[in-house]
Amino acid sequence: MKFSLITASYNRAYAISALLDSVAVSIRHANLRDEAEIVIVDNRSTDTTAEVIDRWAAANPDIQIQHLFEAMPGTSNARNCGIMAARGALLAFTDDDCLLTPDYIATALAYDAQDSEPVFRGGRVERANANDLPLTIKTQDTSEIWCRAERSARRKHLMHSLVGCNMTIRKSTFDILGLFDTRLGPGSRFHG
Repeated sequence: MKFSLITASYNRAYAISALLDSVAVSIRHANLRDEAEIVIVDNRSTDTTAEVIDRWAAANPDIQIQHLFEAMPGTSNARNCGIMAARGALLAFTDDDCLLTPDYIATALAYDAQDSEPVFRGGRVERANANDLPLTIKTQDTSEIWCRAERSARRKHLMHSLVGCNMTIRKSTFDILGLFDTRLGPGSRFHG
């Protein structure tokens, strides 16, 4: 499998269908129905998120979807659950209230085909709702890259280069670096 889109979800019954619809459009646009999947990890939702996801999956049988449950709170725990279950060579991460552009997956795969080493890649993030806080908005049109060949660690801080709602990483990179630090991220408690 070429591509897995991983999303951690917590109490987003009102927004999750729009995300799933946008991912399905992007999968169809890239003509990857058999080579792409959605991995959505329910991180202890107490609303109807699980039911909405299951209804969406039943209504879209041409899209491969894994609906998982992670009992440990925190985005990093949920993402790690998704990484371990994902079957794609390239993993993309987004948030449960985001929308993908129709060409997102095709573009991500095109960039990945150019890479010869492990790369963290991110890009544009726009505010879909005017009431959202502009904390992770990135309006540049160029892709952000963090890798050894670019000597990225010496030139820029990873935190300012990538945001969790729009990043891609090869699954094999996690074999080298390990999974996300579960002490960090929304929903977790830092024990440092």
